[in-house]
Amino acid sequence: MFLTHLQLRDLASEAGSWRVFVLLLGYTGLRWGEATALRVCDIDLARRRIDVRRAFSDVGGRVVLGTPKSHLSRTVPIPRFLAREISAAVIGKNADDLVFTMPGGSVLRLSNWRRAVFLPPRARARLSVRFRIHDLRHTAASLMKTARVASGASFGSFGERALPAAQRIGTAAESRAGLAAKGA
Repeated sequence: MFLTHLQLRDLASEAGSWRVFVLLLGYTGLRWGEATALRVCDIDLARRRIDVRRAFSDVGGRVVLGTPKSHLSRTVPIPRFLAREISAAVIGKNADDLVFTMPGGSVLRLSNWRRAVFLPPRARARLSVRFRIHDLRHTAASLMKTARVASGASFGSFGERALPAAQRIGTAAESRAGLAAKGA
């Protein structure tokens, strides 16, 4: 399941102070653990790139820092408009600071964030109740494919093993655009 540009922007707007985080997930295709482990030093705003080198995961109820799912680092492009917004979000932060944290500075936890932050905006944006946070990754693949970005260039940022899945998502995007809007 995936969103159109308009649906993604509506969801992000409904997310309030989490707008940039939702846009990051929906336009870069970062996995939850990669986005939550993102540090200021991992972002090159001048080149509009993110170096994905680490990820948080939940292991037995504890948040553990490790490598991305593929165990390989990769570079992910950032759309120009999003780079400007991320730039504002990192003002006053040190290079090793996490970009996105809870108000007290703690690591984002998927279950808490989904319940408190994601579900209410999803409802207000009138998206399907089946639309999940992970579907923002599918949205990024779909939007890249729809924009006719060369397959090797766009899906390489998803991680080497993700290429076949990203291509399937892109193909589905061409035939099922707007699925989430219809609540299907």
